Amino acid sequence: TWLGLRGYGQIGKIEADITCSAEEVAAGNDINQNPFLCVEPSQDESRQKVIGLEVVAGYDSGGRFKPYAGVAVSYMDLEFRVNALYGAGLIEDHAVQVTDGTTVAALAGVTFAPSPRWRDTGEAFYSWLSIRRPPYTSSSNEGFFNVRFFVSYKVH
Repeated sequence: TWLGLRGYGQIGKIEADITCSAEEVAAGNDINQNPFLCVEPSQDESRQKVIGLEVVAGYDSGGRFKPYAGVAVSYMDLEFRVNALYGAGLIEDHAVQVTDGTTVAALAGVTFAPSPRWRDTGEAFYSWLSIRRPPYTSSSNEGFFNVRFFVSYKVH
């Protein structure tokens, strides 16, 4: 049996045509390819600051399969700025969406060790996300579930 502790953080910014992509604009008035009738590629910006801590416990019987489970706590400060022209030029969108807060996640997985150097890991991850959408004052859980796979190779 083992216990692990991991800290992580991220500070970043993405500038891209997220709301209206260049491909959508190139489709012109084709509602299937350009559903928002984008006029030009958007100049959107996403900023994120994340810090977190994860505690994981596992069982190693000496065999090739090593199960584990854990819990993570993260604080996030997120901002998304829309800068788009769509609706055939009738809508100029400069919305700013912000959120911050703490999230808790549960994770469980298994590592398969086919050789002393190779490790293949599959993991399921679930985070409870409390969402409040104005004008409503109450919130609801819109959890995030994902499955991820990792492959690693030990050099020495």
